Amino acid sequence: MLDALLILPMTIPVLSVLFGIAWTTPSWHWVVGFIALVSSGLAYLWITHWIATQRPGYKEGPAGGLGIILIGNWTIAFFIAAGLFIAGLIWWHSKD
Repeated sequence: MLDALLILPMTIPVLSVLFGIAWTTPSWHWVVGFIALVSSGLAYLWITHWIATQRPGYKEGPAGGLGIILIGNWTIAFFIAAGLFIAGLIWWHSKD
């Protein structure tokens, strides 16, 4: 339950990074490229984790569950922030 409550506060720094990139780069295309790059990296991370857990004799280690919870929360926070940024971008371009 506590880990689900941390997702929204984790979204704020990610959204700040996205807005910082949008503010310092010449166009919004850089932010979309950053979102695509990070999304690809997270997908690779989760796919390799899933493949590793399917092997016989897989052991997470002493802090494996904590790492999965933290990376899972940051993944969800990133996708919430990216969704908010893209929704704002669509809204901004639709008002013209």
